[in-house]
Amino acid sequence: MDFFAFDIPTLLMVNFYISILIVAGLSFYLWERQVCPGMYHWVVGMAMVALGLFFLLFRVIAPLPISILVGNGLILIGLICFWLGIRVFSMKIKHRDYYVLIIGPITAIGLLLALNWGVSELVRAQIYSWVIISIQLLGLHAALDERAKSEYGRLLLAFVLLISCFNSVLRIYTLQHGRSFTILNPELSNLICMLNATFLMLGACFSFMSIGSQWLQHKVSVHAMFDSLTGIYNQYGLSQQSALFFHPGSIMSNMKRCVLVIEIDHFRQIHDKYGHQISDTVLKQVATKIRQNIRSEDIFARYAGDEFVVILPETTGQSAKMWSERVRNIVSSTNIKVNMFDIPITLTIGVVELHEGKNLDMNEAIRLAQQSLNHAKRLGKNQIHLSKAAEL
Repeated sequence: MDFFAFDIPTLLMVNFYISILIVAGLSFYLWERQVCPGMYHWVVGMAMVALGLFFLLFRVIAPLPISILVGNGLILIGLICFWLGIRVFSMKIKHRDYYVLIIGPITAIGLLLALNWGVSELVRAQIYSWVIISIQLLGLHAALDERAKSEYGRLLLAFVLLISCFNSVLRIYTLQHGRSFTILNPELSNLICMLNATFLMLGACFSFMSIGSQWLQHKVSVHAMFDSLTGIYNQYGLSQQSALFFHPGSIMSNMKRCVLVIEIDHFRQIHDKYGHQISDTVLKQVATKIRQNIRSEDIFARYAGDEFVVILPETTGQSAKMWSERVRNIVSSTNIKVNMFDIPITLTIGVVELHEGKNLDMNEAIRLAQQSLNHAKRLGKNQIHLSKAAEL
């Protein structure tokens, strides 16, 4: 079989240039944007594929064994890096996963030995194609495993790998049975291989950039809704999550619910005495203790400074007061230890009960809870005061 039928060197050169452009594009993408998990693996994988194609092209002027050993080995390592990147992105990577990289040099050495033993190119091409299919199926499984519905980048990658697997199977079929058909013949196998490489590189590049873009958008959304210090909702997240509880006409706005404003007692003195870093640690630990007592349907947010807001749906005032007592006792029962300091912490909590059918917006409900908080502070620190919206 003439390996260079259909001008294979030209196709190899085109694929090599495409690979260089993709590596450069992904590198600039990394430089300009925050790196998503796995992106480094994907860039390294693209670079390995580009180098592998270079050494396959190098066989025009260099000995065939070098091309087989280095070119094929690097391409396999690059494809395995794609799979490793997906594992890193999905937070499922394990140290033993990197042992899969050894498949690249083992396969390349096996192909080199097969060449020296006189094994035909048809058989060597089939062996290489089956190894590539196996690696691509690993990547396909990783791309779809526990994929969220909104992760279209991973879905695109899975589609690209599936089509690439089909093309590899088609190449094996042309090697085995192509002479029986006018369209599928053995001379087309290398052309299919080159076109498949082009499709795989371009498709993988778009997939990786889509995955990175979606990850960045999600990260921006998380930063917009969550307080970076405590990890709970900020004011914007609170307004988004509680909209249904205060939107006129919604079912949730008509249910009985309680709004609480929680304040750390003497927090300003703690900040002035111990400094910014220790006061931040106090905020984080208090938020953690409160969050451990939050139900899945409750909403917990940092409202301003040392003030927290809690919304308890389908909760009576007395139940909310009992919940507040439990949280207050939990926080005050154990001092917060930071470095060499042992800091006692107490909470003052204002609770307002919103009756069924009481239509208030979120800001008005929080204002009423703050009035209840101020009443508790007038009674002394480390207090809880319950009021009803009709009383204020």
